[in-house]
Amino acid sequence: INGVWLSDVANRLTVLEQAYDFSNGELTSRVRFEAQGVEADIEVLTFCCRHQPTLVVQEIEVRTNVACDLKLQAIVDVSASPGRLSARTLKTPGGGQDFDGSLLWEAEGGFSRCGMALVTQFLGEDANLEAPGGGDRGPLVTQYGLRARGGKAYRLRQIVSLVPSAMHDHPDRQAERLVALGAHQGFRALRDANRAEWRELWKGRILLHGAGHF
Repeated sequence: INGVWLSDVANRLTVLEQAYDFSNGELTSRVRFEAQGVEADIEVLTFCCRHQPTLVVQEIEVRTNVACDLKLQAIVDVSASPGRLSARTLKTPGGGQDFDGSLLWEAEGGFSRCGMALVTQFLGEDANLEAPGGGDRGPLVTQYGLRARGGKAYRLRQIVSLVPSAMHDHPDRQAERLVALGAHQGFRALRDANRAEWRELWKGRILLHGAGHF
């Protein structure tokens, strides 16, 4: 907000509410961020899709009380994990732009690898797609910037696919394909499919017939 990143001033964050819906595996967090005289109410919805098990899906909604310069980042960072970054891709092989980027991470000793791919969508109004930098060995970062209007909701939707080498010989390429498939299906379709899978799962719960209430 107006040049102040939440990650730099975590003390400016107030947690309002956090709730986990056991019926469908959705986590909803509501927080407030204050900076430069601006208050931003933020709601984050996150779920791991049971219909497409490699996908993690998230929607971030931001609403500020006054007009301000607003920037939102989607980040995939493996720097805190023991191992090394083997490859980094920012363009769809063969042309097009089906995803924002992918990483190939290798565990220490090279015993296993993991592919990660990211795709994002910004809703609310047109925003500038910015390149924050970070170099060839840095995390995947997609950044959007705009002049936000007070009281208007802006949403950043992001999907990440995580594929281990035990599942595919080229996990980063497979993660790219699966995250592109998730983007093609769309946020709402993935959410509906995830909820449908959970409804089927809950059919296997234990029911005590005839148990009374005391």
